[in-house]
Amino acid sequence: MAGSAPARLPPDAARPAVRRRPRASEAPGSRCLLVVLALSLADLPITVSACAPAEAPDAPAIASVLRQQCGRCHTLPQAGTHSRAYLQQALGPHHERVHLTDPQWAEMIDYLAAARTGS
Repeated sequence: MAGSAPARLPPDAARPAVRRRPRASEAPGSRCLLVVLALSLADLPITVSACAPAEAPDAPAIASVLRQQCGRCHTLPQAGTHSRAYLQQALGPHHERVHLTDPQWAEMIDYLAAARTGS
């Protein structure tokens, strides 16, 4: 019977089992590998030095306050990059929101304007 269609199984006939490839999570030893990977990553030191610039060892205490209070939302200005008048104007609106004492505000402006000549 050349050219005839292949014989079809009746609908109620059992089909042969199809072997599928196991998923990566089902492969033997995969859970062990994941645990080992997680434990090895836990030992790595995680640094966030790119997020906050390192303070100089001789930086005043107000530099730490600046980093903690202002660094939450803003990129911190380097000391000496802005004039005293500019800093007073720029920091004015923050006076109500950031709870620093008046001496701390004065110290912060002094610190940020200190290296600038003519301030």
